[in-house]
Order: sequence, then C-alpha cells, then structure tokens
Amino acid sequence: MKQTSERAVYDLQQIFGWLVEYKIRHDGNSPSLAEMMRACCISSKSVARNQLERMRRLGLIAFTGAKQARCICIVGGEWRWHGASSQGVK
Repeated sequence: MKQTSERAVYDLQQIFGWLVEYKIRHDGNSPSLAEMMRACCISSKSVARNQLERMRRLGLIAFTGAKQARCICIVGGEWRWHGASSQGVK
C-alpha cells in the first residue's frame, strides 16, 4: 500500500513540474486538459481534473477562473513580460 501512495505523489510531482515548464514555455498561459492528458499520459479528463484539484488542495496551484484548465496560477510564481520597452507603444 505504501508503494501506491509514493507512486501517486511521484506522479503528482511530475505533473506539477510539467505544468510549471509549460507555463514558462507559453508566456504564463495554462494548458488545456487535453494537452495535459497527452503530455502526462493521463487517461481521462476526470483524472486530469482530479490531479489539478489535488495540487490545489496542497497549495501548489490556484484557479483564477471558473474552469480548472486554462485558469491555473502557480502559487508563489509570477510571469513578467521581458519584451521591448512599453515606452514606444502608443
């Protein structure tokens, strides 16, 4: 039984790591459930939602909107735009 719970934690850590990397690569945008399922070999949307809810209960993520996907905030993380200076924007 202990091995199962350790495996579940490891899977959750992998998914969280993937989520952080995804947001870094995509300018802070969150993945869809389908993208998360494909990348993390998750079998269904309900399992993906469950993993997101587990991360939320652990305080790793928060949801910024009504839907779980595409509205994910990494707790303690921030995104900054490092592009051209906004001084030239009119």
